[in-house]
Amino acid sequence: SYHVVDSSDIAFQLAGILALQKAVQEAKPVLLEPIMNVEVSVPQEFVGDVMGTINAKRGRVLEMTAYGGNQIVKALVPLAEMSNYATELRSLTSGRRTFSMVFSHYEEAPPKIVKTVVEQAKLEKENKENKKLHALFLLCPGTSCQSPNYKNRVDALNSEIPGLRPE
Repeated sequence: SYHVVDSSDIAFQLAGILALQKAVQEAKPVLLEPIMNVEVSVPQEFVGDVMGTINAKRGRVLEMTAYGGNQIVKALVPLAEMSNYATELRSLTSGRRTFSMVFSHYEEAPPKIVKTVVEQAKLEKENKENKKLHALFLLCPGTSCQSPNYKNRVDALNSEIPGLRPE
C-alpha cells in the first residue's frame, strides 16, 4: 500500500529488485544451450572421421543411412561447437561434402561449460566496472570534483557508459 512518508519511487524500485533477486535464487536457474540437428553427407571412407569430429564436439550420432554412394550421418550437436565445422568438414573430406544444421531444442549446459560462461561474465562485469572507475578518475583525478566543467563531463560520460553515477 502507498503511504506518503514511507513510499517513494526508489523504495518501490529497490523492493522490486530485491524480490526478483530472491525469486531467481529460489528458482534454481540453469544455463541452457541450443542443440542443432546436423546432417552430414559423406563418402563411405570419411564416415569414421566425421563421427569422430561430431563426438569431439559433444555431439551425439543418432543414425547413419546409406544414400547412393554416400553415408548420411544424423546427429545432435551444441551450436557453440559448430562455429567452424564447415571448414573442418571441407578439409576433412577434401571439399567433397557439406552439411546442414537446423535448430532442434535447448538442453542444460554441462557444468564445465557453465563454469566457463560464469567466469567470462564475471570478467566482463569487472572490466566494465574498471572502465567506470577509470572514467571517474579521468573526470576527477584529484580529491575534489569542483571544476566548472565537471557536471558536463559526467553527463557526457553517463551517455557513453550507462549506469555510471559518480559520487
